Amino acid sequence: MFPDPAPNSLSTVTVGLDESDESLAAADWAAREALLRQLPLRLVHVRESNPYARPYGLFPEAGIEDGPLPSAAADLARRHPGLTVTTADLRGRPAAVLAGESPPDDLLVLGSRALGA
Repeated sequence: MFPDPAPNSLSTVTVGLDESDESLAAADWAAREALLRQLPLRLVHVRESNPYARPYGLFPEAGIEDGPLPSAAADLARRHPGLTVTTADLRGRPAAVLAGESPPDDLLVLGSRALGA
């Protein structure tokens, strides 16, 4: 006989989020999974860290209020009562940042998109 596995060996369900329909579908799936596992959901949006240069300075980077996080977090919390949702708006290369933001004791959920990763 094998011993029963730990009831919940994960600590968080983390989902990478952008403006694509695929990432929103992944976030919804992740929310249901987090509820089933009684875990918090963490929405992570990663922006490339290269602002565009202008002759007299840099374009200001869009703030978190301009990205997908606030509306997605509110929508998921509304549709999944009891779900704890946190967000992180980060800078860098999305694949590397998402891998670093999801430690081994997390479940990382990603959508797919055809924009060439």
